Amino acid sequence: MLDAVSRMASLGFEKSYRETVVLMTRSYLDKLSAVSSPEPLSPEATKEREE
Repeated sequence: MLDAVSRMASLGFEKSYRETVVLMTRSYLDKLSAVSSPEPLSPEATKEREE
């Protein structure tokens, strides 16, 4: 959340309020999807499946 706030501050008044909210929402959703996406299998896990 702090990252989004600092982005807002750095944007200043160059962008409209609505554009800033869209940017924050998109960034927040990207972080959520990155956290919830399954992690790639470790080499050990792949070896076990092959055997």
